[in-house]
Amino acid sequence: MSETIHANEITNAIAKVEGEVIAANNPKDLEYFLYHEKRFERMAQSIVKSVPRGGKILDIGSHYLHSSMVLTQLGYKVFAVDVSAFWEIDFIKARMADFDIEGIPENDLESFESVAEMPNTYDVVLFTEILEHITFNPVNFWRKVYGTLRDNGLIYLSTPNSLALPSLLRSSRNLLMLRGVGIKVSDIFSHVTYGHHWKEFSRTEIKTYFGMLSDDFDVCTNFFIFHKRVAGKGVRDWLWQSLIFIGHWLYYFSPTIEAIIKVNKGKGFKIDSPGYH
Repeated sequence: MSETIHANEITNAIAKVEGEVIAANNPKDLEYFLYHEKRFERMAQSIVKSVPRGGKILDIGSHYLHSSMVLTQLGYKVFAVDVSAFWEIDFIKARMADFDIEGIPENDLESFESVAEMPNTYDVVLFTEILEHITFNPVNFWRKVYGTLRDNGLIYLSTPNSLALPSLLRSSRNLLMLRGVGIKVSDIFSHVTYGHHWKEFSRTEIKTYFGMLSDDFDVCTNFFIFHKRVAGKGVRDWLWQSLIFIGHWLYYFSPTIEAIIKVNKGKGFKIDSPGYH
């Protein structure tokens, strides 16, 4: 199938999801979709190039099911994982039924018991915009992900680049003014735990991260940008947007990292989860 047909299919799939989101009339749902629309397009392009139609995809951190809905329309069978609270939302329930998405409730990703009985099941594990939110030791989680993937399966990951130009300048300013480092204290109190970016990664760190876990992870990374130029609310907003695009032009300071990790099973894991003794 030609790249043009792929592109048309992806465009149509995203347009249908947008219609679904608009019809749901939920402001947070719509805001998230519009902000991440180009990221969904990038993700779909990468999956279609790498995985035959009909493959099984585990979408971890499926949120409002935007990615899941796009991929089901492209011929994949999607199993969506998120905390139980999401499966109680009416429009999420409707989307699961309308798009034939199977929901998997999981309130503790550290143990990830919901996939314990699913060895060698999935062709792709989707893990987009989640890595930066992890607050627990992730070794056991990735061991479970490894186990649930088929041999030669893929982990598709996207995450903010810790070296993105706005982040670097903001951190430098806070350090020079002796305000501190990391997320703001006010952010700790104003979001649920998984709302924070506790740790953002550089491209080198992502390769080191998976290399420490197992030699079976073959990591390929790319930089990309999904932000749209929009009318700013003032000078600070205009400056932030300008820095995003300048950083992307400078390549290593691009705002987002895409990692496509091929899992060649054989050697297993090199490290175990630490204990308290």
